[in-house]
Amino acid sequence: MLDSLAIHLENARPSTSPDVVQRKRVLLADDQCLVLDMMRNLIEPEFDVVGTVSEESALVPVADQLRPDIVVLGINAPFTNWLGAGTEIRRRHPEIRLLFITAEADATLAARVFALGGSGLLLKQNRSPEVLEALRTLADGGHYLTRLIAGGEVAALPHSPETNHKLPLSERQIEVLSFLVKGLPMKAVARRLGISARTVAFHKYNAMNLLGLRGNADLIDFAMHSGLLR
Repeated sequence: MLDSLAIHLENARPSTSPDVVQRKRVLLADDQCLVLDMMRNLIEPEFDVVGTVSEESALVPVADQLRPDIVVLGINAPFTNWLGAGTEIRRRHPEIRLLFITAEADATLAARVFALGGSGLLLKQNRSPEVLEALRTLADGGHYLTRLIAGGEVAALPHSPETNHKLPLSERQIEVLSFLVKGLPMKAVARRLGISARTVAFHKYNAMNLLGLRGNADLIDFAMHSGLLR
């Protein structure tokens, strides 16, 4: 149950007065409560912090409930869990912007973040003014990459490797997995490809067996490393 998890929700609600400029609503997520408190103190003068989450498993349900404008998400090891939660939020609520913060100055990880639908990436060593700059950029509909990675140029990030000629999979299996890891349900994939949902399941499980994957978490992790998300 969510009540047993480390969650703090604010009572603030957006004003309906036409004379009040609406501030962007931000949900903070990190497994360290001290980081959450520091982030709250930093951004509250300019943004409405509607809640904080320190348990990865609670992030998606809380985002469902609060529907913030921006989720600030600290990604710590294991990266797959937090990235997976961000992917699910984007699948359910494409309008929500995701700002990831990591300790790893890794251009490959940054490329995965943007491939998953993230709107921004910072490092935990970034100073406060850059955090606010990133939030303002996302609030205005833009994308932000810290200047400490690829000079701040998203286009300069490495591309994931091409998959079609490197994986022991058929073209159809690659198509099926590519749609599934982007969040499409089996019936929607079936409609896209003009096949039955049962055939989609058949291709999925055959492909996972060939790749030695045991579940959806393994599949998402594989997709981030192999380039399927591109």
